[in-house]
Amino acid sequence: MAVTKNSSAYFLGDAKNDTFQRVYGMSFPDSKQMTEYKKYLEEAAKRDHRRIGKDQELWTFNELSPGSAFFLPMGMRIYNTLLNFIKVRRNVTSLTTTLLTDIVRVPQKRILRG
Repeated sequence: MAVTKNSSAYFLGDAKNDTFQRVYGMSFPDSKQMTEYKKYLEEAAKRDHRRIGKDQELWTFNELSPGSAFFLPMGMRIYNTLLNFIKVRRNVTSLTTTLLTDIVRVPQKRILRG
């Protein structure tokens, strides 16, 4: 058995109240399986697309829209290449495309300052 992470929080979010502890863990029938799983997690972290894209300066994230990637110049080149590929395939197969726009919340004082 291994503890993977832990956290604590105040009851009802009030510092006057007691804290609660949350402990995450995992267990396997034998230590060999646990070792394999930990190695798998390490390998997966190396291939994490969020980290790789940031390291290669393909995209970034911003507090204006935390779940949306803001493409940097090299990321836009890849994105446009993929779009062109899709357009060619769409014309051959008579598929249709859709687009989802991102709406970001910008504080009013930030708009006024420019």
